[in-house]
Amino acid sequence: MRMMGIGPLKFNITDYTGGLPTLIYEPNTWTKTANVLFLDAPVGAGFSYATISEAWSAFDTKVAAQAYEFLRNWLIEHSDFVNNPVCLGSDSYQGVVTPILAQDIINGNEAGIEPQVNIKGLSLGCPHTNTDLEDNTRVIFTHRMALISDAMYKSAKTSCNGNYIDSTNANCIEAVASISQNFDYILFDIRINYKSVQDALHVRPGTVKEVFRCNITLTSEYSYNVKDAIPYHKNLTNSGLQILVFSGDHDMSVTHIAVEQWINSLDLTIDTEWRPWFVDGQVAG
Repeated sequence: MRMMGIGPLKFNITDYTGGLPTLIYEPNTWTKTANVLFLDAPVGAGFSYATISEAWSAFDTKVAAQAYEFLRNWLIEHSDFVNNPVCLGSDSYQGVVTPILAQDIINGNEAGIEPQVNIKGLSLGCPHTNTDLEDNTRVIFTHRMALISDAMYKSAKTSCNGNYIDSTNANCIEAVASISQNFDYILFDIRINYKSVQDALHVRPGTVKEVFRCNITLTSEYSYNVKDAIPYHKNLTNSGLQILVFSGDHDMSVTHIAVEQWINSLDLTIDTEWRPWFVDGQVAG
């Protein structure tokens, strides 16, 4: 749903009754004010691929470095865009890679590496930032969402003493295991295996035989070498970049509770206190 506003077209979900959806015009589109460049990363995501086995190996800092190299090479090939302001955007797991990429760009600009990337900001949606923090807030999140009973939450809270990822506490492990059996994940069907879709995206024929919701090859070849991206954010707060972080209230992988906690840990000055957002008289967030 985050992609619905990019435009200039969007799916007509109002009148959808099954089968192939129809498209309608999106008047409030990002493309009216910005050029949007999508990057499938790391290798294996989307329709990206590698021709040698070694290239499938990836880790957080390597993906950021590759993205930085790609962006500079793209600007070389499209020099008309060199002076355009750049805003990086990502969501979910790539939230840990994007601040690394931003720091790489800043370091490269300061070192005089050409072409310079005119980075101005970041936009991060439900961004993975700190593994332990996110894992530790899921019990609280499931209780707030009424996915578990008060009794189950009280038992875990008492057993874990606020540390729900304590691998040395047998009582806590048992309480959290009991909770985890009471919810499941919803996966959405994808249509990008349609040949007509691949043709429209100009996907090179034969590079990817089938796209999966979860690419097992990608997962098995990926090393998660950054467990905490908060130090990158602390550095970026002094960089002058504009950073937008937004979070959905139904994301159990990267809970809004965790996002609020790491933002608070930056000890930033608050200009406007917490308040609801209204759209046409309705609370929107």
